[in-house]
Amino acid sequence: MTTHPLSFSRTAAATALCLLALLFSVPVFAQEVPTEPVPEETLPEETLPEETLPEEPAYEEEATYEEPAAEATGSDVAATLAADGRFSVLLDALAQTGLDAAIAEGGPFTVFAPTDDAFATLPAGTLEALSDDDLRAVLLYHVVEGEVGPDAATLGEPVATLAGPALEFSDVDGSLVVNGTAAAGEGVTVSNGRVYALGTVLLPPTADMDSDM
Repeated sequence: MTTHPLSFSRTAAATALCLLALLFSVPVFAQEVPTEPVPEETLPEETLPEETLPEEPAYEEEATYEEPAAEATGSDVAATLAADGRFSVLLDALAQTGLDAAIAEGGPFTVFAPTDDAFATLPAGTLEALSDDDLRAVLLYHVVEGEVGPDAATLGEPVATLAGPALEFSDVDGSLVVNGTAAAGEGVTVSNGRVYALGTVLLPPTADMDSDM
């Protein structure tokens, strides 16, 4: 049996069309690949060191001499020195020379009172080497008749002591300074005068050591 070429061609074409139709009729599903969320990279928080401020250096006040504390209103010079507690050496020296009663009962006086620490700066044996008369002169060199206020620097002239030689006053940063070295502060008024605490023992010149007490 002879197959007509045109008949074969039609059969092949029909077969091809069927295959194409079959191919297009099958849905193609795109396989979605699940995408896992990429975790955000968590960087460790950078811990900044706390700012450490440098400690302020402890404030050191300049050496000052606190005012003698009067035990009560009306205290005299001697009672004020005794109540303060920083003038044991001075009080002993006043008692030794008999001046303790004079500064307690007389006056008015201004006393520039060296503290125990002030006496401790003297060379060892200085007080012990003094005769009673010399010790008396040293003590009276710290006493002025009348009341000398904190503004004594404005007087413009030295002030005689009960030992004879005078003291010179000046003003440093608002504080009364005696003989250029001893800061006397403001002092405190007592019943028979005024008392200043000194950090230095004032040593009088050797001449004219006459005393009125």
